[in-house]
Amino acid sequence: MNVSESRIERLRWHGSDDERWYANRLFDTPTTYHHWESFHFDLMKKVAASPTHRGQLIDLRKARFRLLRQQALFQHLRDSGVKGKDREAIVSAFHTSSEFSKALVIEHGRYLRSNSSLMCAAYLGSALLRDDRFDAELERYGNGYMQFFALYCDWVVANARGQDYPLRPMIGQMKHDLALMEARITVMPIAENRRRSARSAWH
Repeated sequence: MNVSESRIERLRWHGSDDERWYANRLFDTPTTYHHWESFHFDLMKKVAASPTHRGQLIDLRKARFRLLRQQALFQHLRDSGVKGKDREAIVSAFHTSSEFSKALVIEHGRYLRSNSSLMCAAYLGSALLRDDRFDAELERYGNGYMQFFALYCDWVVANARGQDYPLRPMIGQMKHDLALMEARITVMPIAENRRRSARSAWH
């Protein structure tokens, strides 16, 4: 956790424009930062619980997949430009018991926490666990996942309008392919020379 907090603090001043934006949003209010701190601590505690470097590596990879998926709804709403009733239909598909405005606040907080934790997890994976290869694989998975998510949201909108959606069969196939890709990437080995030089980040 100390490594992650130091990383966030460094990104506030020395990160890219995007990194600085996300890091600084955590410090908008004490509550925002404390919510992220608690969220990230629980995440890293599960990773640190493994007694082996390999176990920590796999658990961190799994955490990064979860974080990527958790930010998908708000990212899609932000990037797709969907508005009005269509936007409400998409949000309602994921928040059946929440008011629209409240659901957006929830998703914005989740998006902010997930992105901030992803930046920390990427640093832990590459700099401390020597898992450089995973970054490129996760980016490929993320691109595929957002394509799948966009199709799913298009189907939600079509369904809300009472329209047919001819691409519906592709959604199930893409979900299956992504699950296989995630399973493969999660257990892929790191390079032998990196494995020898890696030290545990947690003990």
